[in-house]
Amino acid sequence: MQAEPTEGVLSADQASKRRRLWVGRAGCLLGIAAGLFGLLLGRMSYLWVAFDVFAQFTVQFMLLTIAFLIGLVLPRAKVAFALVLFVGLLAAYGGWPLFRQDNILSARASPPVAGSLKVLSFNTWLSNSSPEEVAAEIGRIDADLVTLVEFDPQQKQLLATLKRQYPYVVDCAGGNHCAFAILSKYPLVSTSQQMLWEGPPYMHAVLGGEFAGLNVFAVHTTRFPHSRAQFRQMKALSGLLLQTAGPKLVMGDFNATPYSRMTGLLESEVGLTRFTSLPSWPAFAGLPQLAIDHVFASQGIAAIEEPQLGNDAGSDHFPVYMRVAVPAALLSGP
Repeated sequence: MQAEPTEGVLSADQASKRRRLWVGRAGCLLGIAAGLFGLLLGRMSYLWVAFDVFAQFTVQFMLLTIAFLIGLVLPRAKVAFALVLFVGLLAAYGGWPLFRQDNILSARASPPVAGSLKVLSFNTWLSNSSPEEVAAEIGRIDADLVTLVEFDPQQKQLLATLKRQYPYVVDCAGGNHCAFAILSKYPLVSTSQQMLWEGPPYMHAVLGGEFAGLNVFAVHTTRFPHSRAQFRQMKALSGLLLQTAGPKLVMGDFNATPYSRMTGLLESEVGLTRFTSLPSWPAFAGLPQLAIDHVFASQGIAAIEEPQLGNDAGSDHFPVYMRVAVPAALLSGP
């Protein structure tokens, strides 16, 4: 005959349930703590720039915190549910730009306005073995102005393919560590590039014609975890941009998300506006997680169409494109 449990003493089954409950709570609290700690370390980059590595993953730390907060209030399977939810949230974050792109493309595009300019920024990837796909994607997007980084000699053949569409081209692929190209439907009245200096590699072009005096910079900074070197590069770039007269578009692979101190420098010190926040890397699984490809513009230049992602065309990045309006009052042309 089984003995009844003494009052105040838990049965083995009750003790096991209580133990699982506490383990689940503890696991969720650890997950919440990890997420909040990561967010805190990211903000600490303003005290020590090396912590900017954590700022790059601000979205992921936020999703981790949310997933484990929800798991904490569940009656059972707290940690397992939180982990599954976290993975699902990451997938949703990466898939959202592509789903959003389909909705934008199915809607009617904004009608052209005076001074509108469609711009495209694309890291075509040094290891990309499909230049024909890159050319096809650039042709499909049909931007007025294109900046390419990690543009190597193997990809130069695409310039001939796109010559009719883009009569004005400058590139430095394969020369002195240079891997840039700028393609334009408008004249390029002057161009320059800088590779081995204290700032990030860049290519600079000044447009003529309808957009006379508009400065275009294609930029590619070093990446985390080399945050201190990246910060020095961004400080040097900020100084250069401040010394450059006229309206500016600054585009490229900044290896820094919108929550990074690096992108904040261009906004706070130079007064540029960042138009982009779509995750664009990595492209391999079709679910990019980091928004590191950006379009910045000086004051007075406005976004008239939302940024969109193109197809990766064999790159590890998705191209980012949008339409901006450049008021004639900012330009030096007639």
